[in-house]
Amino acid sequence: MQVAVEDITAMFGGRVVLKVGHATFQSGAISGIIGPSGSGKSTLLSIIAGFLQPATGKVEYRDGGRLGPPTMSDISWVPQGAYLLPDRTVLDNVALGALSVGLELAVAKFTALRALEKVGLEDRGRDLASNLSGGEAQRVALARAICAPRPIILADEPTASLDRKSAGTVANILRNMPSDRLVIVATHDPLLIERCDQILDLGVS
Repeated sequence: MQVAVEDITAMFGGRVVLKVGHATFQSGAISGIIGPSGSGKSTLLSIIAGFLQPATGKVEYRDGGRLGPPTMSDISWVPQGAYLLPDRTVLDNVALGALSVGLELAVAKFTALRALEKVGLEDRGRDLASNLSGGEAQRVALARAICAPRPIILADEPTASLDRKSAGTVANILRNMPSDRLVIVATHDPLLIERCDQILDLGVS
């Protein structure tokens, strides 16, 4: 499985904010999009997800005989900022990932518990999401993405609000995803960058 971007440009206010000639991302690997602030890391990730349309170019999802842009059923998104439901429990928030692909409630909650164990928050499942710190909320967002067995995980600065220990945990989880999943992260964190198999540097012309 591959995701390929071809001749992508993005415009904002009449100005080119992103230009990528060609890049291919492979399943079974973690790929990092890096570059200075304002170089278009989050913009490119959003274009791959289909949230933004490029001014030129295309994104292709190549899986066996299938060829075309990824769809929302292909993608688990880990946003910068988590975006949890504050009045629901941590377990409920994580289980939404599994429920979104049609798993039964009991299976979804079991899957959510296992995901919380992976991110080191198994003791917070019954707490309201509003009681989490920013770093804890970011790990919950990752657990939610893990729960949905979609082939592509896109993570926007997933370690930005974490202490070094938690960032290392998140980096290792992403690094050790199953071989049938394709992981792309936008990051400036050296700890996460060193876990990547492939780097696309938007700061290099």
